[in-house]
Amino acid sequence: MVGVGGPPSTTGGVVFKGIVSTAGWMAVSSALILCSKRAFDDGFRFPATLTAINQLACVAGGLALGKFGVLPLREPPPLKYIASRIFPLALTNAITMVTGNGAYLHLSVSFIQMLKAFTPAVTMVVSVLMGLEKTSFMLVTSMGLVAAGGVGATLIESGTPSFHMEGFLLFLASSIAEAVRVDIAQILLGSNRLNVGEVLVYQGLPGAVMLASFALFTEANGLRNGGMALVAAKPLFYGVTFSMSFLVQLFAFLAIKYTSSLTLKVGSCFKNSALIWWGAKGGEHVTLGQVLSYLVSLLGFFLYAGARRIKNSKSPPEGKTGVKDSGVEIEGGKKQKQDDKHD
Repeated sequence: MVGVGGPPSTTGGVVFKGIVSTAGWMAVSSALILCSKRAFDDGFRFPATLTAINQLACVAGGLALGKFGVLPLREPPPLKYIASRIFPLALTNAITMVTGNGAYLHLSVSFIQMLKAFTPAVTMVVSVLMGLEKTSFMLVTSMGLVAAGGVGATLIESGTPSFHMEGFLLFLASSIAEAVRVDIAQILLGSNRLNVGEVLVYQGLPGAVMLASFALFTEANGLRNGGMALVAAKPLFYGVTFSMSFLVQLFAFLAIKYTSSLTLKVGSCFKNSALIWWGAKGGEHVTLGQVLSYLVSLLGFFLYAGARRIKNSKSPPEGKTGVKDSGVEIEGGKKQKQDDKHD
């Protein structure tokens, strides 16, 4: 009886943890987006400062995970390794986050979630240009649908007062920087993967320093002339907003550990759809044409995910081919992709 009942119980526990961690990631990442947007709308229009504090929270969280043995930290890499391999990743990650947050200064939450469906097309183009991706009919077709949906939603939004080209360009810069980060991670790190705690600390600390330096030069006057007063007036709200980035990373790690990176991507689609609905309910401009364009992008994404799954199933197991992934080592030598982040 024990032999029959044990495995299902274990499997059920893993499934439950996967559901809870994925739902937790969807909830916390959505809350971070909405709280950040609320802070910007209330007058705290300092995306570099917000991003720098978020990064510092991730560093503190990573150190805490290492201290309590949840994600043990290995010895810091040599300075030469940090400068040549970690620093470029920290730089592109910092650019991704600060431009992504900056987009929320100018665009609605709903429209940005629609644009996020367009990012796989950007990633594929960058990967092809860097020689890390080979095209196929299915991949090109699926990315064509993704791009068509994104262009359609943008064209409709561009005719409204809520559209700002600066915000659109910031979002595009964020998508390109993220695609470059993922690709150079394959090139620079190879099989020398960092676990999530090490990413939070060894990559997060240089990123936080860069972001804080950028904020010092671009946002210091604004912070002195009212920005800090806003934080002082709502310490609980800003404290939660500043610290949620770490929880997003932690839940993403757990979701990938107990399910897969594909599950997290699918969860991201549902999360983005929920935020579009929330934005429309709150009065943001969302038209039927934009919704249809977004659905076209989603169709392209699911075709793309299916094509990637078929392609990967035909490849030999990881670890026997020398093929590099864009993720971080999670546990027991098993490699998983790191998604997403930030958003």
